[in-house]
Amino acid sequence: MADNLKEIILNLLSIFIDDTALENIRSKLTNKKFRIIFIVFILCIIFIVITYLYLSSITVTKVTISENVLYMNVNDSQTLTATVLYSNNSISDKVIWTSSNESVATIDKNGIVYALAKGTTIITAQASRNNTTETVECEITVQAPPSGYSISVQQTEIDSYAYIYVTPYEDDITNIISKWTNIPVSKLAEGEKEKLINLENKMKERVMGQD
Repeated sequence: MADNLKEIILNLLSIFIDDTALENIRSKLTNKKFRIIFIVFILCIIFIVITYLYLSSITVTKVTISENVLYMNVNDSQTLTATVLYSNNSISDKVIWTSSNESVATIDKNGIVYALAKGTTIITAQASRNNTTETVECEITVQAPPSGYSISVQQTEIDSYAYIYVTPYEDDITNIISKWTNIPVSKLAEGEKEKLINLENKMKERVMGQD
């Protein structure tokens, strides 16, 4: 069997080298030690070639992303994850992240999105291998932080309830009420004027002995 393998290898080598070099190798193969080393060497080369051909045939078939649409507030951060599926059914998370509008939001190599300003941007995850490329997108909408009030969340130690506190800024109370009730600010302001005008009469009604 070893002799047959030797002849197969020599026939293959005859394609790449001339007759003189081939005869030189054939003569050295009479040495058993050299023959073993030579055969192992050739087998290693064959293994490397087969492995290379196999790896070079693997292509990207699909890329998925954890979120296709995302809403964020300015100064928020969010992590996106991507999954790459290859033709040999293996998977990985190796993608290149890009943002179409970095003034609105940026993304780092780990998939962390940083919201910078109000607006919209498209985050793209791209995977490439052996001349094949697949991409997937996530639309990011960054909203301005709420103005006129602050929001805080507190959880009680006794039970599992969480309380949300909305605290308006004093200067913006009229604007907040206007947004909540859809009543124009001008009408709310007029109502406050009327209250001030009638304040004296109201006090006379409530305080005894005042003219």
